[in-house]
Amino acid sequence: MKTSLFLGFSEIEYQSRYCNIWPMMSLPGVSAQADLDYLSNFLGNQSGDAAFPANGGPALFVQSCLHAPDVQQASIIKDTRFGETDSAETLTQHLTIEIRRNL
Repeated sequence: MKTSLFLGFSEIEYQSRYCNIWPMMSLPGVSAQADLDYLSNFLGNQSGDAAFPANGGPALFVQSCLHAPDVQQASIIKDTRFGETDSAETLTQHLTIEIRRNL
């Protein structure tokens, strides 16, 4: 976990938050969604998507290439980047790679 540009919570607090997400994702019929501010310390007004694979680190994809450098400084998530023109497709590709890596 990296240090954020903005004051946030401790690494232990963020790890606790992440540990709360993974069990929710394993429940049948439950789609785990959470506030990006709560998970990443990204306090922006642009939307974004985050991936939290059970094995592997989280990734944050932002919608604006112009804001990506600022979000990279603000977010505590090391893998923070521009989500390209179709962030859902970028997120899907990222998760596919993570799944294959952990087979």
